[in-house]
Amino acid sequence: MYTLAVAGALYIMSGLWCVVMQTETLEFLGFTLQTPMAQSEYLSVYGGLQVGLGLGMIIFAGIAAYREAGLLFAAIFSASLFGFRLASMILYPEAVGVLPLTILEGILAIVLWVGWLRARSQAIS
Repeated sequence: MYTLAVAGALYIMSGLWCVVMQTETLEFLGFTLQTPMAQSEYLSVYGGLQVGLGLGMIIFAGIAAYREAGLLFAAIFSASLFGFRLASMILYPEAVGVLPLTILEGILAIVLWVGWLRARSQAIS
């Protein structure tokens, strides 16, 4: 339960960081948003998507019947992000700034997979 809730909190914090500190996050990522449409997309994806995923994880963590499914979804999602971050580091080796995010995402994915495996084994026994 705590694993999923902590993961959810991390996604919410990341999403809020992107919304509240938009200028700083854009500079860190090297983004320049040239149009209102680009700004809207950034706000929706980097803010709304992350906050929504985080809220979902926290809600799943609080409902025992949904916890295992929530862990599986979060593990798949985090593993996918980790895989794409790894691929981006191979394709763009000069983007070393994403290394801390890649490490964090990898740790999160492992912890979530372990959490799901434990929840699954408890459900089976």
